[in-house]
Amino acid sequence: MPAPHPSRLEHALLLLARVHGGDPAGAERARAELADWRNADPAHEAAYGDALRRWAWLDTQADTLAVLGAKAHAA
Repeated sequence: MPAPHPSRLEHALLLLARVHGGDPAGAERARAELADWRNADPAHEAAYGDALRRWAWLDTQADTLAVLGAKAHAA
């Protein structure tokens, strides 16, 4: 499957960031907007899948950096 168009990927990442950050009401609005956007076009769903994989990868990298930072401070 080809990579999603950069603007679609960027939009999906922006919506994911809004879902995971900010106030609860804003996150709920972002969840609804994300669901509508994903259902509007198969290309949007593909971009969301790629964005979700990237989001998860970044999350693992943040965890790794936190562990490395804690080890550096303990040394």
